[in-house]
Amino acid sequence: MYLEVALHEADRDVCRFLWSEPGENKPPKTIRWHAEKHQAECAGALRDLLPNMYVDDLVVSCDSVADARRIAKEATELLGKGGFHLAKWASNSAAAVDGILAEDQEPSDACRLWKTLGIFWQREFDMLIFRPPERVAEFPDTKRGVLKALASVFDPLGCLAPYTVRAEIIIQLL
Repeated sequence: MYLEVALHEADRDVCRFLWSEPGENKPPKTIRWHAEKHQAECAGALRDLLPNMYVDDLVVSCDSVADARRIAKEATELLGKGGFHLAKWASNSAAAVDGILAEDQEPSDACRLWKTLGIFWQREFDMLIFRPPERVAEFPDTKRGVLKALASVFDPLGCLAPYTVRAEIIIQLL
């Protein structure tokens, strides 16, 4: 629910999730604050990291194995400096995660669907799968019912926006 609230861009930094070590007398930190603090030494990681962080998930698509390795290395180093530990690394290319400790990788079960941010990912074929909400059949065949069904689609990355927005426009034209 929280992630579906739209905020003015100037107010977004005030509403970030905070993190601090329990029991320590340190001020709370955010991943964004920590990343910007180390901007000079990790400029490449910042460019790839900040736009692709979703609360505690990092979802990045890379054009090459070398890019994936670089991003993994830089993100791990940068966030490690602030005490943030990245784990559950997964890739459709085994070579991309070779340099990552085995305990920090997701088990490579090729048939399994991996879920993050409402999207299912079939790792073996590098295919994204979207499943409609189970309640869609319950909505009546009316304008309001169709709009309720569209609103119930969880898509924080906006991958389905070209379809959901087009459907909303069609409903407005009726």
